[in-house]
Amino acid sequence: MKNSIKIGFGASIVAALALLMFSACFFIILTTQKFSTWTDIQDYIDLAVKNNQTSKYIAQFCALVFGISYQIILYCIVDNVSPEKKIFAKISTSFSTVFLTLIGINYFLQLTYVRFGIESSNTSGLEQWIMFNPNSVSLSIAMLGWTVLFGLSSLFASRAIEGMRLAKTIRILFLLNGFFCLLGGFGFVFQFVMLVNFTMNIGMGGTMTALTICLSIYFGRKLQIKD
Repeated sequence: MKNSIKIGFGASIVAALALLMFSACFFIILTTQKFSTWTDIQDYIDLAVKNNQTSKYIAQFCALVFGISYQIILYCIVDNVSPEKKIFAKISTSFSTVFLTLIGINYFLQLTYVRFGIESSNTSGLEQWIMFNPNSVSLSIAMLGWTVLFGLSSLFASRAIEGMRLAKTIRILFLLNGFFCLLGGFGFVFQFVMLVNFTMNIGMGGTMTALTICLSIYFGRKLQIKD
C-alpha cells in the first residue's frame, strides 16, 4: 500500500504540472496566433506553416501525459480505499481506461501522422484526423473521451474517496468535473460552441488543476502517516 501512495503522490504532481503546462501553451497560442475558423485542409496547412506549432505539440503531449497520470492515480485510489468503496474506484478506472485509450490514440496521431503530413504537405486522408476540423473523426473521438468517459470516471471516483475536509474537497471537485465534462458532451453533440468552450476549457481545466493539486496533498499526507 505504501508503494501505491508514493506512486499516487508522484502521479498527482505530474498530472498537475501537465495541466499547468497545457494551460500555458493554450494561453501562448491564443495571444500569439491569429484566430481563424476551419475552411479546408489547404488553408489549415498554410496557417500551420505560417505559425509556430511548438506550443500546440507541447500541449498535445501534456494532454497525453495527463491521461496516463490520471489512470495511475485511479489505480492508486483503488489500492487505498475500504472494500465497500473499491467498487466505485474500479468502475471509475474502467471508464478511465477507455478514456485513456481514445485520447492516447488520438494525440499520438496528432503528434505523428498529422504532423508528418503537414510537414511533408501530404494531405491525402489527413482532413478527418485534424482536431481543428470541427467535423473530423479525430475531434469526435477526443470529445467522446474527454466528455462522456472522463465525466463518468470522475463521478464514480467521487464516491470512492474517503475522509473529511481535504477528502470532501476532492469529492466535490470530482463531482464538478464530471458535471462539466458531461455538460460539455451535451454541448458538443448539439453544437453549442460557447458551452463547450466554457465547460471544457474553463470548467474542466480549472477543476482538474485544483483537483490534482489536492490529490498530491492527499497522497502526501497519507505518505507521512505511513512513515
